[in-house]
Amino acid sequence: MNKKSLLLVLSSILCMNLHAQDGLNASYFLSGPVYNTHSAKFLNDSAQYAWGKSVRESALGTQAVKDLSWELDSYLSYFSDIIGIEISKSNTQNIYDLLDYGFRYAKSSVETSQSTNFFLRPYVYYEEASLIPESDEQYQETSSYPSAQATYGWTLGMLLSEACPDKQDAILKRAYEIGTSSVIAGYSWQSDTETGRELACAIVALIHSHQGILHLVKSAQDEYAKKKAGTRSDEPYLYADDLPDPTKYLPNPPTEGSAQYDYDVTTYYDSKSIRGTSRGDMAVRDADASLQNIINTFSPEFGKSISASNTPELYRLLDSMYPIASEAIDASKEHYHRLRPYVVYDEPTGYSADEDDLRYSGAYPSGHAFFGWIIAMALSEVNPAQLTSLMHRAYEFGQSRVILGYHWQSDIIAGRLVAGAVFARLHGSKDFIAQMERAIQEFKGGSSIQALDAEADADAPIYTIGGVRLNGQPSRHGIYIQGRKKIVR
Repeated sequence: MNKKSLLLVLSSILCMNLHAQDGLNASYFLSGPVYNTHSAKFLNDSAQYAWGKSVRESALGTQAVKDLSWELDSYLSYFSDIIGIEISKSNTQNIYDLLDYGFRYAKSSVETSQSTNFFLRPYVYYEEASLIPESDEQYQETSSYPSAQATYGWTLGMLLSEACPDKQDAILKRAYEIGTSSVIAGYSWQSDTETGRELACAIVALIHSHQGILHLVKSAQDEYAKKKAGTRSDEPYLYADDLPDPTKYLPNPPTEGSAQYDYDVTTYYDSKSIRGTSRGDMAVRDADASLQNIINTFSPEFGKSISASNTPELYRLLDSMYPIASEAIDASKEHYHRLRPYVVYDEPTGYSADEDDLRYSGAYPSGHAFFGWIIAMALSEVNPAQLTSLMHRAYEFGQSRVILGYHWQSDIIAGRLVAGAVFARLHGSKDFIAQMERAIQEFKGGSSIQALDAEADADAPIYTIGGVRLNGQPSRHGIYIQGRKKIVR
């Protein structure tokens, strides 16, 4: 079968994947619409709506008019400008197919979420015209939750960053801006955009579990390299410097005196009241960010006990992610060096054991939110049937840090987005994909040995005939398996 025929088969498989499943419902694992109009979140939403109105006559407003779209072609145009190549079915079929698949799943998820969670759009709530009044009547009866633009933009941004790693920061920055444009236009509340981006992370995790998607990603990467007149080399490993830089695509943490900062402060004080409750006790258990505690935390939601002995391939996957992920988040914390809430107010936290160690470490983005989110995304790729439970637990894992007083709410939101960006980029690593495949095969009950590339056999791990992975070369003579071949040592 030639490459073109293979891609047609894969496209058919992906279409069946798409039609066989409904979209995700954001409210099943994220916070729902802000129905309480006296809450701190709604007050922040209102303040951000007012801010959006104030910049409509600026360049941000001009951009917002262009960004407010529900059609794939518009998003392809936005990102074509970033990568310097026209993204279209005729010019970049593989990249187009990847983004088209992601967009359709994102659209299905937005429609599913909106159909069960109706909330008035800002311009409807305040009975005012939006930035695009000619479209107001058409969308006034469509829920604002979650933001379609934020969901579409962040989904496509993460997927495209996999195909075009040299443009990843610019792609993600543009993806983030698309969601903000919907706030400026008056079509989404700030909380809608936050939910939309978090929903996009879950969508990308689920998409990667679909049959044929990894081959499509690789084909998109090869196509991009060819269009750029370069040769794509499979990266066996990724290092922290290869990952997206949050300082290049996320906004700076809120500054004192801003509406967002006031929301952080109010949320901090509101969350303190949860300490001492059963939810507060959960927050204390979540305080340990070691890999082992995170694994123990997520095993019930995963549906299987995760350990080096019980699920060795899955454990290796998570263990290999942890160091590089840690470096990625630590660099951002050092860059911003934002003071933690308990330090700012010189108050005790809900978990005193870490106060001295973390007093001088940066708060933005949250490492706990990052680790919980990226681990949940990886586990969801292995066991997509449990995605809703896993992502909900990850959401709670991040919120626990606000309850304890170690983080501001904006730190948590940023941590989740960094996790989504890093998770997507890890799929550019041949070693990561190989280990993910082994973890998936292990979970399905098959052999944990799966070679992805014949030429990689020489560097592949060595296993006994019984499927036990060896550390290095065999110490005894016998028959072993390496890659797709039996070898004699």
